[in-house]
Amino acid sequence: MAKYGLNIEKIKTHMRDRRLGESQMAREIGIDYSYFYRILRGQRGLGIKALSGLIEYCEKNNLNWKDFVVGMEGSKC
Repeated sequence: MAKYGLNIEKIKTHMRDRRLGESQMAREIGIDYSYFYRILRGQRGLGIKALSGLIEYCEKNNLNWKDFVVGMEGSKC
């Protein structure tokens, strides 16, 4: 099974542009802030709940979720 991570620079840029804090972004994608914190710092990959929440968030905001997701090795999906 493939493991995925967050394109941290892309999500931070998105959060800055939309003026979203880390806790607010975690709520938007439906995950606990502490889990999102660890994802942003590269300590955790995206689990199924975080990935599905990110996809839903992107669909609601007319964004391409693939822009925010990378393979754990750093290659873009």
